[in-house]
Amino acid sequence: MGTKRTVFEVNDVYRVMENSELIYTLTNSEKLKREEYKYEQMEMDGLYLSDVLETLTPNRKKVAYAAIELYKRLKEGQIERLALLDSNNVYKVMYPVLCDISTEEVWVLLLNSSSKLIRKVRISCGGLNTALVDVRVAMRQILYYNAVSFIMVHNHPSGTCKPSSADNRLTEAVKKAAETLDIRLVDHVIVAGNNYYSYADEGKL
Repeated sequence: MGTKRTVFEVNDVYRVMENSELIYTLTNSEKLKREEYKYEQMEMDGLYLSDVLETLTPNRKKVAYAAIELYKRLKEGQIERLALLDSNNVYKVMYPVLCDISTEEVWVLLLNSSSKLIRKVRISCGGLNTALVDVRVAMRQILYYNAVSFIMVHNHPSGTCKPSSADNRLTEAVKKAAETLDIRLVDHVIVAGNNYYSYADEGKL
């Protein structure tokens, strides 16, 4: 029985292509291929990628988005099996989820008695710099999945790690609500691009 090849070995032919070649393979568009000067310098941060994906036919677009989402989830998989006792692991789990969106979202990571992930749940979608959270919604999800503890995570699309006064108030409100149910808020992590902020690491929980 042969050794299973990794996704990068299977994908080897595409890894050595230029950006313009990849774009042409995906879109079959000579126009985009001719714009090589633009795409050879691009950062694959989701901005230009979304431009490329918008040129696809509806069926191609569905396949492309599904492949991207599946790859992101597979990247998370190895971390998810670990006990989430480290803010860096929390960041690694949530970075693929939150790194490429331009609005704030708030999620809770529900943990069992071994601090292993039961489920990730989005509890709020917001605007460019805020996301309103109904504490009751968070508590309902925690109770529904029988979580013993949980971690709250949200993103700052601005790239600024520093928590706002609203972030501090939310953290305190969620912590107090959880305590009345004998459930522990382990951490509140703010994902800000390639950086993050941890309330637990900063001694603010």
